[in-house]
Parts: sequence; C-alpha cells; structure tokens
Amino acid sequence: MVQCLKRSLSSSTLNHVVRRKSISGMNTLHRTYSQSSVYSTPMNISQNLNNESFQEFYSYLNGDEYYKKVGLLWENLPQETRDIFIARVMSKKCVQSKGRNSIDCLDGLKYDVASELFDGCKTPTKNSYLHFQGKLAPHFYGVGQGKYDAATVSRIIGRIYNQELSLDDKRRLKDETMEIYRNVVRERLYGAKQYIEINNIKSKNDPYLSTVDTWSEKKIGQRVEEINSLIRRIEAKQETLTEKKKKKKKSIVNSIGRHSKKLVKILSKKNIDS
Repeated sequence: MVQCLKRSLSSSTLNHVVRRKSISGMNTLHRTYSQSSVYSTPMNISQNLNNESFQEFYSYLNGDEYYKKVGLLWENLPQETRDIFIARVMSKKCVQSKGRNSIDCLDGLKYDVASELFDGCKTPTKNSYLHFQGKLAPHFYGVGQGKYDAATVSRIIGRIYNQELSLDDKRRLKDETMEIYRNVVRERLYGAKQYIEINNIKSKNDPYLSTVDTWSEKKIGQRVEEINSLIRRIEAKQETLTEKKKKKKKSIVNSIGRHSKKLVKILSKKNIDS
C-alpha cells in the first residue's frame, strides 16, 4: 500500500487513460490528480520558516499577482530595512503566540502560521513606516512616470512596512530621508547650472544667433532714432505754440489797456465840458 501511494504522478494517471485487462489492474486504486500530488509530495507541517526558500515565502504571502514586483522591491531595499522588517514581524508573532517574557518564543514561528503574520495590517497605522514616511519624503513630479504601477507599489510598501516603529527608527529614517532630499536638490541645482552655462556658451558661439543679434540691434537702433527725432519735433512744436499763445495774451492785454486809456480821456473831457 505504501509503494502504491508513493508512485509518481505519471504512473498513477495512466490508470485513468489506459484500461487494463488484468483483474489486478481493474482492482487498482484510481486516484485523482489532487490526491496524487498530495501523496507524492512529502509534507512537513512543523517545517521552520527559515528553511523555506525566499521565493516560495513571498509567493505565499502576496500571491502570483505581486510576485515579481515584490521581489524587485525587496532587492532594492537596504539591508537595515530588511532586518527591521523581519525583526518586527517575528517579534510581533512571538508576542501573539507565547508572550513577551518567553525565551524560546521564536520556536513557535512555523510555516503553517505564516499566513497570520499580516493579520490586522491591511491599512497603515499612525506610527507605521508608510504613514511616517509620507510626511517626510520629497515629492518630485514627472520622474519615472509609466515605469511602475503606483497603486501596486503603494500596496506592496504598505504590506511590508505596516509595522510599529520605535523612536530610534523614526529618527534614523528622518535623517536618511533628509539626506536623500539634500542630495537630490544638490544634483538638480548642479544640473541646472550646467545646462545654463552650456546654453550661454552655445548662444555666444553660434554664428546664426550673432547675425540675428546684430541685425536686431541695427534695426531697433534705427527705429529708436526715428522715434526720438519725432519726439523732438513734437516738443519743438509745443514750445512754439506756447510762445505764440503768450505773445497773443500780451497783445490782447496791451490793446485793452490802450482802449481803456482812451475811454478815460473821453470821459474826463465830457465831465469838464459839463
């Protein structure tokens, strides 16, 4: 019976395809595909988590949909961040299983309970890495758009970093984030200065631009001179008009004075005669 159960998958599936004529063949146990795979694959429920391969562990946690993206994200993370993540998950499981004061609490972390590692961690808490990092991270728009799915990456980060952080972890992450921010700003300022200097040198050495500049200076200079001469003419005309107005006023005043003197003389003569 043990030999029958440990047969390979191919030999057991032949019972479904080929009909045997012998009596022993007719009495053979016909097993389904799932039963064959269960019997032919050895199982060890108490197998430790560290003995499992990394790929199977992450495929089990996140599913085939996020398998490649989780692997890529995990490889790009710094080693300290990985250690913090693994330590937090293991300590959380130890506290849940046997308590804080247990020395051998890590022995309770088995592969059969790996699905419970992320229970109750679907949304980031207030002290989680995702919530804390969102306040500090620099936001540069238009960088790497279309390369990765932002929603998928956010979900993966939320799953990995949704653990409570200590004050030391927060300070360290804050310092790292500020250092990255300063480096990025420095690089961008340096690149902008180089771009401006290169463009200035190119514009000075470009013969086409130099001819355009000389032509524009010549034409603009001529137009400016014409406008200045026109302004001078208008000002001269205004001065002549004001002079004429002044002379006119003086002549009118003089004529009024003469006429008034004549009237005074006439009136004085009439008074004497009367």
